Amino acid sequence: MVLDERLLTVGEAAARLGLKPATIRRMILNRRVETVRPSLRAVRIPESAVRRIIERGFRPAVINEERHAR
Repeated sequence: MVLDERLLTVGEAAARLGLKPATIRRMILNRRVETVRPSLRAVRIPESAVRRIIERGFRPAVINEERHAR
């Protein structure tokens, strides 16, 4: 991580990856994504970590629109 790199909130990272914030939190708990803790409770994700996830070919699950329309 570069010192002047932008840090994303869990919600911002989720939006960029097309995931729910709960999924990002689970990835953090499973140590599948790099994090920075600027304070005791706050968690931030470096932009480079999100780019690496995308570069590895990560794709969100496809939602079956018909099934969710009911």
